[in-house]
Amino acid sequence: WRITETEDGGEYYDVAEFVEDGLSDNPSYSEDIYTTDIKSFVGEQDDNTPFFIYYSQWTPHANLVQPPVYRPDGSEMDYTDCYDAFPDRTQPNCSLINDTRCVFCKQLHYAEQNIQEIIDEVKANVDWDRTVVIITRYVF
Repeated sequence: WRITETEDGGEYYDVAEFVEDGLSDNPSYSEDIYTTDIKSFVGEQDDNTPFFIYYSQWTPHANLVQPPVYRPDGSEMDYTDCYDAFPDRTQPNCSLINDTRCVFCKQLHYAEQNIQEIIDEVKANVDWDRTVVIITRYVF
């Protein structure tokens, strides 16, 4: 990721540099890379300078893959709600890709945890009372 300057003097993080920066070889879950970078960016902000973050999560739009069992900090994710919600799954931990609804549920729980970490970082570093957070979903 690199900060790129616009013609009018503004700046933005250039996601197109993702491959050039070697992150394509990073074995981390992509959402963890994005969340870590966003939290770092938020941590650099002050209350006097407005900023904008647009974060379109990759997970619910990509191929169906198992999310990590452990967070980057080493804590274990709790997917119990997903296991309990789908008693027809073929494996106790939704380990087979045929358990699509259960795997997707796990992906959304992981995404929710990342969103919460970003919100916690915002609350810790900028004036939360002057912050607007919009979370949307696209429905076909």
